[in-house]
Amino acid sequence: MLIVLRAYIIKNASLMNSKIATSAKHQLRERLFTKLTKLSRKETESYGSAELTQLGIEGIEQLELYFSIFLPQVVFGLVAPVTVFLIISCFYVPMALILLFSVPLIPGLIIFANHQAKKKYPKYWKSYTLLGDVFYDNVLGLSVLKSYVADEKEHLQLNHQADDFRVATMRVLKMQLNSITIMDLVAYGGAAFSILLGATSVIQQQLNPFAGIFIILVASEFFLPLRSLGSAFHIATNGIMALKKLFLILDIPVHERSTEIAHSIHPIIFDHVSFSYQASNEIIKAFSFHFPTKGIVAVVGQSGSGKSTLGLLLSNEYQTTNGVITLNDIDINLISYSSIFKHIAVLNQDNYCFQGTIRDNLKLNYAQATDSECLLALEKAGLSSYISSNSLGLDYPILERGSNLSGGEKQRLFLARMLLKPYEVFILDEITSSIDYQTEQLIMKTVHELSSTHLIILITHRLKQARKADQILYLEKGGLLCLGTHEQLISTNKNYHELVLKQELLETYLEGDSRG
Repeated sequence: MLIVLRAYIIKNASLMNSKIATSAKHQLRERLFTKLTKLSRKETESYGSAELTQLGIEGIEQLELYFSIFLPQVVFGLVAPVTVFLIISCFYVPMALILLFSVPLIPGLIIFANHQAKKKYPKYWKSYTLLGDVFYDNVLGLSVLKSYVADEKEHLQLNHQADDFRVATMRVLKMQLNSITIMDLVAYGGAAFSILLGATSVIQQQLNPFAGIFIILVASEFFLPLRSLGSAFHIATNGIMALKKLFLILDIPVHERSTEIAHSIHPIIFDHVSFSYQASNEIIKAFSFHFPTKGIVAVVGQSGSGKSTLGLLLSNEYQTTNGVITLNDIDINLISYSSIFKHIAVLNQDNYCFQGTIRDNLKLNYAQATDSECLLALEKAGLSSYISSNSLGLDYPILERGSNLSGGEKQRLFLARMLLKPYEVFILDEITSSIDYQTEQLIMKTVHELSSTHLIILITHRLKQARKADQILYLEKGGLLCLGTHEQLISTNKNYHELVLKQELLETYLEGDSRG
């Protein structure tokens, strides 16, 4: 009867442990994802994509061992010896005292193993994440490696990193094996000593046979829970390490962003805004500007002048170092990200093509869009001929990362996706960098049509695209050197004039070279 009851309890305990672990993993993944969506790019840039992926998948998966094995064993390891001690003390106090004095041996070994684990596991996890980073980079850049015949070199680096991980793993396993072996010697040696002592007591008639047999059977249960606790500690240590890293991210302070903008985000004002990635190098310096509600504002300047950074600040992917950006007279740092991206669309080099169909990629931004709206957006983005040339239309399959599309086709698909949803502000960062002249003209025509009712912030290194802008912001070394129309700047600013002449000369040369 007792055996059946024990089996029933163990079975239900296992089911309960699994249920609790599953719930904990689900909640932790949800909290991690939610936290990452609330953090800015600067706050997460110290964590690589591979590390976050490993942490969110395998790292949290390891926590099942922590919740389903280690934590229950902690409770059992504390309760069982106390219970056995009380039972044995009712029959034979000397043996109970001997067992009591031997209790600290295994916890002491666990504390020692924990001290060793603190040295080994950080190196193990670091090696593991570095291996993931190298592997992830190699997979993403495999076509580049093959085209430069550099895959052998990266293969050797990956092997070197894998070998480091192997060494770190073997060190951890060696430490686990040594400590478990010692704990086994203490646990089973203690159980054997208890049995021998119980048998001797019966022989010497200090105990009656029934009590002696009972104590012999129960005494073995005194050490085994503590021994199991030691084994469970090693099993769960990787999960504990993952949990520590997870809470480093979850504990990053987040400024409360509860403000929602229901209607318009205008006026948009930059008030003496400065920004630096590093304290010693300011990218944006005391920039002030009041953006209009519609029209084209072109942001130009030489490479490194801070053009793209300005767009990242307005979309709040980075926060200002000094100064303030206000939308509708509200500090942008108080506005929720969902509200910002409800009004502001960003098209830059970081856009992503998802595996699926053209329709899937378009409706990602606006699920309610009809097929006719999708086709109109594609026409405005210069992709209608591509759709009409294949029999599948909007059902044309897109491979992972858009690998079956050219760079220009992907850029036009991103633009069409953005055009589906009504925004107030469009931030366009080098949107014509991968397309031909005819498509560029079509896209710029769409941009100018949009500017009659929307604000277009056109970030470009090509001054030719900025000539028809309502206002041009010319940046130099992170500062606003001058602003005005193309005609105003070319007649009043020497730097701008010289840059225009250089680009015109280069374009003339390239056009002549292409005709030759």
